[in-house]
Amino acid sequence: RALRRDKYARVAAKPCGAFANRAGAAGVVGTEITIDQGVASWAMELFLAAVTNGATVGMALRQARWAMLRRGNLMGFAYTPYCLASLTLRQSSDPPGKAA
Repeated sequence: RALRRDKYARVAAKPCGAFANRAGAAGVVGTEITIDQGVASWAMELFLAAVTNGATVGMALRQARWAMLRRGNLMGFAYTPYCLASLTLRQSSDPPGKAA
């Protein structure tokens, strides 16, 4: 059973492995499908505005999805967070190893 959990963890980590292992990212937000560059830029502007204002990844993605939906665009639902929904940005004065 322990082998099964280890194998699952390796498979689940593949979508963001390069970012997590090489760049030190705590997670990645990606799409399930190819998105037009204009829509992708708009979605990430909405998402990053919320995250930089203190929202968690989960709440920021929810806010971006609703903002897009209010304008008749369903593409916000194509985005998936490959991290904890409670992930937030840490203050720049925090040491790198400190949990947010």
